[in-house]
Amino acid sequence: ALVLTFAVLLLFGASANALVGGPRWPAPKFATPIWINSKPLALDQLRGKVVLIDFWEYTCINCIRTFPELRKWNRLYGPLGLVIIGVHTPEFKFDEDPALVKAAVKRFGLTFPIAVDSDGKIWDAFHKSAWPADYLIDKDGKIADHHLGEGDYALLETEIQYLLKEANPKLKFSAAKYQVPDDSPQFGGACLRSTPETYLGTRMGELIANQGGFLSDGKPYRAPKQVPIDHFALDGAWIAAPEFVKRNPESNGAESALTLHYRAQSVYMVGGSEVPGAHKLYV
Repeated sequence: ALVLTFAVLLLFGASANALVGGPRWPAPKFATPIWINSKPLALDQLRGKVVLIDFWEYTCINCIRTFPELRKWNRLYGPLGLVIIGVHTPEFKFDEDPALVKAAVKRFGLTFPIAVDSDGKIWDAFHKSAWPADYLIDKDGKIADHHLGEGDYALLETEIQYLLKEANPKLKFSAAKYQVPDDSPQFGGACLRSTPETYLGTRMGELIANQGGFLSDGKPYRAPKQVPIDHFALDGAWIAAPEFVKRNPESNGAESALTLHYRAQSVYMVGGSEVPGAHKLYV
């Protein structure tokens, strides 16, 4: 049965920044038994290094779009004393599975250490509320800056260089490969509001357009003729759970459809199957 979790329209996140030259505070200690690409690490053993803590989640499109920058920084600055630690904190029950996190790490080509934070303890220690989120920790184990959301890559890379030079004044970043690219925003012909993140389960699926909302009696859904903008509708045999909707396995092959009336250039959807192997999704 096809399992659909939520659709996220391609949209840049906000960012919240402190200044590297501003007040710094001790980074919280954390420990977790499951690591990928590394033995368990502790911040205390990384004193003298610059540490970038990156909170991510493998279904999060906003996180996925930051990976090219993280891979670049790991390649360029890792040999100079930067340690990137990815912290995978799940948003849904299914992505608490370390095996699925490991598969995602391989799929996205992430080679730096990954802490599997399935119980959310590291997340709570840093008081996080959204993905992606980055914390820059200086050579003394203090948080020098934090960023929430996508973008600001030029600013963050400049701060990485600044903290690396603090740790090792002999470093020079005059070579062309260390030139920080422009981080100016790119605009199209018109800047319109995009459809927001859309959840399909009963727990957060407030944007369902079906009359009466989600059904619990097993009856087939009937989609309205017109689906309002930013809403979705179910048609056919569906089962709604708190975090997803899935086709009813007892539908005897009857057609089912999900309609999303969206405003965006493209749609990012999280889906899966309870049956092993690859499956076609018709849109």
